[in-house]
Amino acid sequence: MVLVGFGMAISFLPLYLSDLGVTDPADTALWSGILIGTGSVAGIFTAPVWGAAADRFGRKLMLLRAMLGSAVPVALMAFAGDVWQLAGLRVVHGALTGAPAAASALVAATNPPRLGYALGVIAAAVQVGIMLGPAAGGVAIAVLGFKATFLVGAGLLACSGLLVAMLVVEPVADRRSHTPATEARLRQLVGPFGWTGFRAVLGLQMANQLVLAATLTIVPLYVRELSRPESLSAEAATGLALSLAAAATALAAPLVGRWVDRAGPEPALRAGLMGLAVTLIPQGLVESVWAFVVLRAAMGVALAAVVAAVSVMTRLRAPVASEGRAYGAFAAAQQSGWALGPLLAGLIAAALGTGAPFVAAGLGVAMLYLVRYGRPQHGAAA
Repeated sequence: MVLVGFGMAISFLPLYLSDLGVTDPADTALWSGILIGTGSVAGIFTAPVWGAAADRFGRKLMLLRAMLGSAVPVALMAFAGDVWQLAGLRVVHGALTGAPAAASALVAATNPPRLGYALGVIAAAVQVGIMLGPAAGGVAIAVLGFKATFLVGAGLLACSGLLVAMLVVEPVADRRSHTPATEARLRQLVGPFGWTGFRAVLGLQMANQLVLAATLTIVPLYVRELSRPESLSAEAATGLALSLAAAATALAAPLVGRWVDRAGPEPALRAGLMGLAVTLIPQGLVESVWAFVVLRAAMGVALAAVVAAVSVMTRLRAPVASEGRAYGAFAAAQQSGWALGPLLAGLIAAALGTGAPFVAAGLGVAMLYLVRYGRPQHGAAA
């Protein structure tokens, strides 16, 4: 529900600009990038703060904050008078959001017997929301208009928060974890970035999201250049490619989670990285839209393996009763990737063509794989 409500509103901000008086194509492109990026930049700085607050005041409370706190700025977007007000609301929204990370922290704190499967189900829910949000938003905008669609999206966010308040129970023993009074607040916030073995997990998360964000950004432009039937528009082909990739990730995530529970996260991570490299590189070399769609779907399965593995590694490599800070740092790394990915993709596409970001992303994942698994002594070191 959260991701559907989010997708209904945020996915169509570039089109909403014309209602606010931004009609020049160059200005529209500039403001679209600003609106998409500002939320991620704000989240980089606030995610560790919310993570530390979760450990001190309860993970359920932070999940409620993410849901109800996001509903307010999304609703106010319907009443924005100009693009500057809209950008300001995006900053507020980015600073308050983070429901997937908060949900993961809450689940991890309950210490379920099948952690990989539980986090895999959350990852599947995220992907389903990502898939359904833009579709629901497109229908709502056609029927109700932009302003009413923002209010509907905010309503879904608020309803999600109310459901959590009524139905989710956080174990009393895990609800609050006190930090020693002598520990400085700043050290509390940045502590996860110095935990032994945890920085590698954050690096994996940032790299994974950077690759995902970079390729997502360029898909609509790239699809227009591929050969396709006359009956299939570029917009429809783009939606098909993105939806099938999200569906593949959603279906595979719980299954991969079970694999992680049995064998540990490392085999799934290894297979996922290899799969991402193998499916990303040819995406930038194909000429047919159908080949591209198939490769995106296959990439979705590989992405599920990486997401499940990294989510479980985040819990396993965090100290006991520090799940909030761990997933707060996790969210900050994620937002960093979302902020940098579109910028790098734009620069590479401008210099080398729209297919180049896919090849570059695949080569980057291949290098990451070689760095992590190319040395014989890695298994002992890990």
